[in-house]
Amino acid sequence: MNDRKTALLIFIGALLLFAASMPSREFIGLDCRFSLFVRDILSNGVHGIFPYLYGEAYPDYTVVHAVLAAICAKVLGFSYLSLAIPGAVAAALTVSFTYLCGARISRETGLIAVFIELFSFGFVSNGRNLSVDFFVAAIVMIMFYFMMKYKDSLLISLLTVFIAVFAAVIFRTSLGALIVPAVAFVFYASVLQWKR
Repeated sequence: MNDRKTALLIFIGALLLFAASMPSREFIGLDCRFSLFVRDILSNGVHGIFPYLYGEAYPDYTVVHAVLAAICAKVLGFSYLSLAIPGAVAAALTVSFTYLCGARISRETGLIAVFIELFSFGFVSNGRNLSVDFFVAAIVMIMFYFMMKYKDSLLISLLTVFIAVFAAVIFRTSLGALIVPAVAFVFYASVLQWKR
């Protein structure tokens, strides 16, 4: 089986794992905030680039994640599962691209990386939450994969970093703008050190 088919199977398996216990979950803690963002969008529409909480803009996040969750809530009904689907997809993408990055070294390395992620309680429990952070993680892993694949082409690598920074900012504002370039810097520092 080639790496793309394996990555697709890993994506589907991880998505099912993340979605397995969601239908019966309740909104607790930070999840309540995201559910209120979605309720506001379903009731009043999108007001701007930030979600609204109790009638005021909440600038810690952009509205993109809440809009994706609102679309799922419109289609599937308002539940924890429908609101968590976008984050679960991002978490499954993270696992899938982790495999692809590891598979560039060897198939076994990719599978070991996936097992480490999926047997990590924090990773799996966060993949089941209404967290926007997995969008940034997925963006970083996709960027990392393309940087590995095209490490000899500076133009493609820089374009990949630029697109990844833009995508991360869309989901996580300034935090996304910090994480993506930091990962790119570490990648290139290690590649340059390895070549010496």
